[in-house]
Amino acid sequence: MAAVVELNEQREITMARLAAGGANPVPCVLESVEDFLIGKAADHSLLEEAGEMASEGVDPDGDLHGSASYRRSLVKTLTKRALQTAIQRAGGISR
Repeated sequence: MAAVVELNEQREITMARLAAGGANPVPCVLESVEDFLIGKAADHSLLEEAGEMASEGVDPDGDLHGSASYRRSLVKTLTKRALQTAIQRAGGISR
């Protein structure tokens, strides 16, 4: 999972990029989540919503390394972590 965000002075997200690898047959950009984030205040509840949206926006295959539901769960968790790190680097929320 990779995430980049920019924040304005009110700590609202003005730009977001989010990409997932290993969640679909090929790496993908999660455009619907990116669009959802724009204009929102960067807080912990937003991370939860974004993680849920990301997990619903992928269609992983299951294999011997993990089932589809496990990979979907990972997408949710890793989205929240990646966004939190990106927001912290942009001067937003802290742990």
